[in-house]
Amino acid sequence: MPEAKVKLACSGTLGYRNTLEETLQLIAGMGFGYVDLLFIVGWAHIEPAMVESHPGLVYDRISRALEATGLLTATTSTAVDVPPIDRSSGGILRRASQTRALAGLTKRLGAGIMVIQPGGPVSSLSPDEAFEACSATLAEQAAIIRESGIIPALELHCNSPFESVESGKRLLNRVPGMGLVFDPSHQVYSGMKTNELSWVMDNALHVHLRDAAPGKMQEEFGKGTVDFAWVMSALKERCYSGYITAEYLESPDFDAVASTLRLRKFLASRIS
Repeated sequence: MPEAKVKLACSGTLGYRNTLEETLQLIAGMGFGYVDLLFIVGWAHIEPAMVESHPGLVYDRISRALEATGLLTATTSTAVDVPPIDRSSGGILRRASQTRALAGLTKRLGAGIMVIQPGGPVSSLSPDEAFEACSATLAEQAAIIRESGIIPALELHCNSPFESVESGKRLLNRVPGMGLVFDPSHQVYSGMKTNELSWVMDNALHVHLRDAAPGKMQEEFGKGTVDFAWVMSALKERCYSGYITAEYLESPDFDAVASTLRLRKFLASRIS
């Protein structure tokens, strides 16, 4: 895999309890040059509604933080404040407005991909009904993002209508302009083996990595069951040339910074 093509990044999830500025300082201090920025409602680091209402102020704040650390934006990871299951006219309009604002900011920050989080579990509808409603939402968001000149990508996320490989296949048939994020931790958590995710990798525009195990969404690097050697070999076979993002969340159970550094060292050894 040519070193000049693949770039290593770190997700802002590593400091989701901290401010944006503190998190970027942490990531830069670990030796990363690229970051996945978070715009996830109710979580980190900047609320989508703030991007919608004050785009200039948000851009200026992020630009100052990036300049202070020397980091560049790899991608943005987003979840607006209207859940994808909401198909009301007001919900569709508000979600469209926030999606458009986030896509514009993503482009202005120099990133080419905007990652969409698929939402949480839906207990009020059957799985098929939830899939249909959320697919319609994602089709609308994908169109808005592409109109902004960037590419949408969905992460197949556990406990969502888009958890399984089969749901990913159905989604791409419904939304041809959508790409995927390869993040094996969600499927490994659900009991799959890493090498059963070849189709997801075939359609991946971006890669998130951390160790995980059945029933454990993340695990200390080297103690889980994610087959990182297979991942890197499979990416090389596919001539993958995008970003690979270390996506540990800070944790009370183990040192997520140390695991991120060990993961980074492993990845760097495989792309050099």
